[in-house]
Formats: sequence, C-alpha cells, structure tokens
Amino acid sequence: MFSLARRKLLFTITAILHSNIQEGASAPSKLDTRITMAFTMNRNWIESVKLTAPEYATDLIKNLEIAMSTTALDVVDAHACALAAAMSSGDAIAFEISVSKELFGNDIRDAVARAVLFETTNARYSLYSITALSERAVVPPHDFCIDDFTNNGGSTREQFTLFCLVTAIVNQSEQSIRNNIDLLLGYGVSQEKIQAAARIACVIPPLAKCVL
Repeated sequence: MFSLARRKLLFTITAILHSNIQEGASAPSKLDTRITMAFTMNRNWIESVKLTAPEYATDLIKNLEIAMSTTALDVVDAHACALAAAMSSGDAIAFEISVSKELFGNDIRDAVARAVLFETTNARYSLYSITALSERAVVPPHDFCIDDFTNNGGSTREQFTLFCLVTAIVNQSEQSIRNNIDLLLGYGVSQEKIQAAARIACVIPPLAKCVL
C-alpha cells in the first residue's frame, strides 16, 4: 500500500514525464518539488529515495548506495535486479526504478516482470502442493492455470534466472534460492555476480517500510 505522500509524488512524476500537468492543479509541496526535480532531471531513483527516507534509515541508504555502486553486475542488470526486488516486495519505488535513466524504454523491464511473476507463482503453488502431501490431507493437487512466463522477454537466460534469484530471496524461499544459484553457476555466471544480485535483493525490501 502506497502512502498518500508517495502516491502524490508518483502522480507528480508521472505527470511531468508525460507532460500533462494541467493548469489549476494543486501545487506540490517544497519537498515534493525537490524530490521530483531530483528525479526528473536525472531520472535518479536512488537520489529520490535518499530525499524521502527518514533520518533513522541512514544505514539503509548507505547499504543501498554500496550495493548499487560496488557491484560485479553491469549497470542495466544491477538496476534491473533492484526493480525485481522492488516489484517482489511491493515497494513503491518500483515505478521510479522502471522509469529511471538506466531502464526507461529498455525491454529488460518486461523480462523482470516475467521473472517476478514466474518465481512468485511457482513458489506459491509449490506451497499449496505441500498441503496435499500430509497423510491426513484431503487437498487435491492444484489445478491452477500456470502461465508460461519462461519467454525471457528479450533477456538472456542468465539475466532471467538472476531476476528469479532476486525474487526468491525477497520471498525468502530457500529451495528456490538454491535452485536458481545452481542454474546460474551452470550457466557460467560468476559467484561475484550472484552475490551482487543477492546484496541488492537484501537492501531494497526494508526501504518499503520507511520510505514515504
């Protein structure tokens, strides 16, 4: 659930991006204006987060900057992992990340969405299936429709699996984490890149608890 302040900010950013702010609209606050300018001038979602985070979240911001700046991933993959983490945790900053200068107009965003849906769907349905394994259970195997999200949406299999790993970490699904790490290592992805993605997955969700 987005806070009222965050919804107003996202509306303002969206309006500016699409150049459709109408005359007579209520003026944004000074804080909203500063945040909006910081974001729309540079499309820098990290700066936007820093401006909206409370003082007690200083360490979270430091961790975010470290995870995003000292990474073995290339720039697009790092920000795409951040988008996967934000989408998986329901974080409002997913919007800002998706229209940031690093990802705006890039098809990688579709791959992130597919990976998040694929991993989240599999995890939830697997949990349901566990209930049918009990000796006393009367729950039949699930008959849910499972969409084919495995079309990588223009990403490589390595990127897609990396986004799945990030989602699994956010969802705290240990088995999925292990499965995706095994796949990545089999694809030849380095341990450094896997850990870089994991660091990003760990720092994004807590921001949803404190960023306005």
